[in-house]
Amino acid sequence: MARQRQPYMGIYENMDFPPYKYEEYPKVVGYRDEKKRDPIIVADPREEVEFITKGAPGAHISREDELQAELERKAVELEAAKKQLAELKASQDKAKAGTLPLPAGKKEG
Repeated sequence: MARQRQPYMGIYENMDFPPYKYEEYPKVVGYRDEKKRDPIIVADPREEVEFITKGAPGAHISREDELQAELERKAVELEAAKKQLAELKASQDKAKAGTLPLPAGKKEG
């Protein structure tokens, strides 16, 4: 019998790679400019918490401004949800009014 050929493994067939270890830090948490070319990098969880609470000096948008913008977006979403809920309740009330049985002694028509 013919010996079976091993499948082609590509150019990395004979290379030894070190085992991969996931590391969360350092990581990018924001940018200092509008075009997102100057990243703000934190080295550990303490620095990340500090950035979240205080922001970073020289950041394009301060943390307060970012939170204010988020608050405004949430307010718009809340108003839209309230309007949608009112419309839903109105349509349910209209449907209920149309399906209620007539009081005794009354006739349709």
